[in-house]
Amino acid sequence: MTTRESRFLLPAVKRSSVGSTAADLVRRRRIAASLSQFKLAALAGVSLQTVSLAERAGLLSPAMAGRLAAVLGCEVADLLGEEGGK
Repeated sequence: MTTRESRFLLPAVKRSSVGSTAADLVRRRRIAASLSQFKLAALAGVSLQTVSLAERAGLLSPAMAGRLAAVLGCEVADLLGEEGGK
């Protein structure tokens, strides 16, 4: 590969990025609670698409993280993979 070709390559996205970590944590908590995405969405008062996006891309607003954490019985930090979470 030439230098000219390599400058057009995008860097690889690592699974350990913050978004992916949040996505994995939301999914794991949901599964551990034996909830479907549909049931979690209904209990949290959000759309199915919102839960799906949280699990696929780790996109969570503070309000959304709070709603999901309340239903899943954990702290917001637990879903976001932040230090200090339980």
